[in-house]
Amino acid sequence: MSKHPIYSQIEEVLKKRLASGIYGEHGVLPGEFALAEEFEVSRRTLRKALAALETAGFVSRRPGVGTMVRDLQVTPRRLQYDIAIINDSNPDPAFNYQSILSDGLLNRGIMESLGRRGHWMRYIPWTSENRFYDLDEVVSNRRIDGFVFPNPFSVEDVLRRVISARIPHIAFEIEIDLPGLNSMLADDFQAARQLVKLLYDRGYRQLAFLAGMLKPKWMNTANRRRLNGFLQGCAECGLSIPAERLSFFGEERRFLVQEPWLRRQAQQFLQQRPLPQVVILSCLLTAQIFLQVADELSIRIPEDLAVVTFNGSSRNHLETTPELARLAMFRHDLPLLAEKGINSLQHWLNNHQYTPKIHKIPFQFHAGYSLKEI
Repeated sequence: MSKHPIYSQIEEVLKKRLASGIYGEHGVLPGEFALAEEFEVSRRTLRKALAALETAGFVSRRPGVGTMVRDLQVTPRRLQYDIAIINDSNPDPAFNYQSILSDGLLNRGIMESLGRRGHWMRYIPWTSENRFYDLDEVVSNRRIDGFVFPNPFSVEDVLRRVISARIPHIAFEIEIDLPGLNSMLADDFQAARQLVKLLYDRGYRQLAFLAGMLKPKWMNTANRRRLNGFLQGCAECGLSIPAERLSFFGEERRFLVQEPWLRRQAQQFLQQRPLPQVVILSCLLTAQIFLQVADELSIRIPEDLAVVTFNGSSRNHLETTPELARLAMFRHDLPLLAEKGINSLQHWLNNHQYTPKIHKIPFQFHAGYSLKEI
C-alpha cells in the first residue's frame, strides 16, 4: 500500500500521461466527472490532484474551458530536476549524509519534499575556509537545475552568485534587501508584534525581552526581526520598556560562543526586583539556558514568572525536553516550511517568467503551562 495520499498518486499518474503527450501540446484533460469516475474517487480528491498539477506548472485551469496543458511543452525531463543542496558542513561524505538525515526537521523536510517530486539531489558541503569545490564551477554547472540553501548565511558567497546569475533557487529563513532573492521564512516580526498585543489584551504590562545574539544589522536575523516586532508591538500598545528589561548582544559579530552571554543575561534578568510579569525569549537555546538559571535561583516557572519563547523546531523538542512544556511558545511547522519552499522552487523551474520574492508563513501559538488562560 502506498504511503502517499490518493490525490498525490493521481497527480503522479497524470504527470506521466502529460509527459507522454497523450493530451497533446495544448490539449484539454478529460472533465472532472470523467476523471473522478476513472480513478474511483470523489471530485474533491480529484480537484486536489488537479490543483497540485496546476501549482507545479503542468496545467492551467480555466472556468468554462477545463484543465488545459500548459503552453510550455511538458517532457519527461520536466518531471525531474537536478537539485543541489548547499550547506556549510564537513566535506566527508559519510559524515555529511548521516548529519543531513539526522539534523533537524528542516533538512529532512527539504529532502523528503524533493524526493516526493522525484528530483535528483546532490549535497554540496561548503566552507569558506577550506573549499573542496570551485565556486565558478558549481554555479556554472549546467547539470544543476536549481539550488537549495537551508542555512544561507553560512554559504552567502554561493547564494549571491546564484542570485546574480538568476538561477532558480530557494533560501530558507533569510530576509535581506537583495534583489532577485527567492526565500521562505516564518514571519517572526508579525509573530512578536502580535504577541505583545496578545499579552496586553490579557492585562500584562510589565514585559521583558531577551533577544540573544543579533549579528550585523544587514543580516536581519530572526532574533533581530523578533526584537523589532516586539518593539513595534510595544509602541502600538503604548508600552514603555525600561532599558534593563531589554537585552541583546553581538550586533556586529557573525560568530560568537553564545552560551556565556546568554547565561549572564539570564542572571541579570532574574535578579531584578520586582520581576517582570512576562519574559519573552528569542529562541530555544535562550529558553534552555534561562530555565537552568531560573532553577539555580529557585525561581519557579510559571508560578513566579511567565515565559514565552520562539521555537522553530515544532513538537519534537517538547518531546525530548519536557521542561519546555512549562513555557508558552511560538513555533512554526518546519516540514511545512520546507514543502512550501520547494514548491516555490518548482514554480520557478517550470516557469522562466517566475518572479523571485520573499515568502512568509505564520507562527502558531502554544500556550503551554505559563499562560494557560490565553
